[in-house]
Amino acid sequence: MQGGSTGIVYGGLKYQARCIADVKADPDHTSFLAGTLSLREENEVHLIRLSPSGTELVCEGLFYHPSEIWDLKSCPFDPRIFSTVFTSGKSNRSSYSNCVTSFYRDSIWT
Repeated sequence: MQGGSTGIVYGGLKYQARCIADVKADPDHTSFLAGTLSLREENEVHLIRLSPSGTELVCEGLFYHPSEIWDLKSCPFDPRIFSTVFTSGKSNRSSYSNCVTSFYRDSIWT
């Protein structure tokens, strides 16, 4: 690409991301949730927000998740709530579970 890259890169994930979801209930910001998928390590959900200038992606929140995250959705009416679909990895058979989680507004939302 001539003239350099014009895209924005976020390098804050420790592991590969399996899923990403927009935060629908936050109309004042461009925000996303990204969930990692690591078989042996603790996984993470990152709350990523586009800076007001539109030039940077900033991690506004981090939630530790004990299992592999296979899907991720944000709540359509409350930006503090999201759900994950994950596997426990504790048995030979793959079984999926669901978890609904809430971020605490005072700790990460401005």
